[in-house]
Order: sequence, then C-alpha cells, then structure tokens
Amino acid sequence: MSECAKKQIFLYADFGADYRTLKETIEQTLPEFELVLVKRDDLLDEALFNPEKVAAFFLPGAGSNGQYDVRLGLDGFAAIRNYVEDGGLFYGFCAGAYYASSRLEWRLDCEEKKRIKEPSLRFFNGIARGPIRQIMERHDREWSWTEAVATNCFITPERGKPRTIKALYWGGPEFLNIDESDKNLRVIARFSNVDKRPPCLLERRIGKGRAILSCIHPEVSPKQLVPFTVGRHNRVEEIKRLITEITPYEPFREALWDQIVAPIRDQLKPQRAPAITPQSRP
Repeated sequence: MSECAKKQIFLYADFGADYRTLKETIEQTLPEFELVLVKRDDLLDEALFNPEKVAAFFLPGAGSNGQYDVRLGLDGFAAIRNYVEDGGLFYGFCAGAYYASSRLEWRLDCEEKKRIKEPSLRFFNGIARGPIRQIMERHDREWSWTEAVATNCFITPERGKPRTIKALYWGGPEFLNIDESDKNLRVIARFSNVDKRPPCLLERRIGKGRAILSCIHPEVSPKQLVPFTVGRHNRVEEIKRLITEITPYEPFREALWDQIVAPIRDQLKPQRAPAITPQSRP
C-alpha cells in the first residue's frame, strides 16, 4: 500500500482529551496507518469520517474538564455511532468507556464532584461507575490515582485459559448491569481484585461494526511513565512504585495491546474471493 493510500485512524484530540500517550503508542505499533488528530467538526463530515477511509476511531481518557457529551454534542455522538453501525471500529479508553455506556456515574462519594449522565452513544446497556474505590483507596484512607491493577486477560483466547497481568489504572469505571449472555458481547479481561470481578475490557458488536471499551490503560508502557519520575510533583514516588509493579508484565501488556488492535490490522489483509461451488458456477 502506497504512502498516499494509507487508511486513517482518527484520534479525538480536542480540549480536555488526554490523548498524547495513546498517540505515541498508535504511531509506534500501527505505522501502516495514518494517524489523524480530530475534533468534533471533523466527525461531522461524512466524506472524511466513514469506514471506507477510517480504520478506527479512538476516544481517549480525559481530565475532569473532558465532558465529551458537552464538547462533542448530540450530533458528534450521532456521527460516531453512525460510523460504527456502518462497519467502523470504536475504541473507548477510560473516559471513552464512561461515555460509551447508557449511564455514567462519577464520584458518587463527593457531592460537589458528582456527575450522573446518560450519554447518547450507548454502545452497551449498562452503568459505567467510577472511580473504583476498592482499587484507589489505600490503607491510610488516602486516594491514589495511579495504581497497578490485576486483571485476568484472555491474551490468547484460542488456548482457553486467562492470564493474570497488572496494568495501569487511572480512575476508569467498572461496568455494572451488563448482560453477559448478550451474543454480541465478548469479555476480554476482568478485574481480579474487585468484588464480583466485573469486566474491565470488553468488545461488543454494534450494527456492522464493533466497540472495544477499556477501564484500564493497556496502551501505556512503563517506558512512557519514566518522564513522570522526575520533577517536583507530588506523585514521583507513586509513579516509581507503579513502574516497578507493571514492568514484569510488559510482554503480556504488549500481547494484550496487539490483540486489542488486531481488528485494525485485519483491514490490511487481502479479502479472499468466495469459493466457487457447483451451485455458484456460471
């Protein structure tokens, strides 16, 4: 495929979106595609934003000022949903997973920070509630926003057994009230150390396309966290501890990431012509 003919990957990069680490990972691991940083107006142009031209759309994590429902609006969410229903791939990480639910519940423990919303994307009929106190609350009752969380991941589903790994958690949701008997839904990973072991990474078919939603950050490597271990900010020791915890699992995190983005790479494979049977011969 020539350089000018590269299919594109759209990464939402408007105000409030925490997209830089994801941008670096996509550029390093999916060089066959052209990465495009987009805003709401880009999504409203059907000539630009359609499955023929765009291999995947990523909605990344966000700060407290992300509020994707406000910044993208109903028409932006409708454009994303239409893209997926027509055959596109949606990836929602952390905040992106919150806003893909039918109900978002944030900081129910804190009245002044509490948010309850019903986003219109609704890629799954359930609640995305967070942050998860059971992960974030330490023994001294203080909260740590950067944790290495244990997950059971089906990195090689054909072998039938999940593997426990540790990955970065940064305030993502837990998925509640999910109908796991839904034939369109596949659980890729679960929290190992959260009550009832809810899914933390799942895939669901939406029309002709798919939505992959993650409560953890499988895109973040220990190397990408090293720059945060210098300076005078108050999380230097937290980040150092985090790097120590997740580094032994790096080969498995890479394998998990490869599994997550496999549907993107599959689009580069030549399509096989249907076999000719006696009934189908002219």
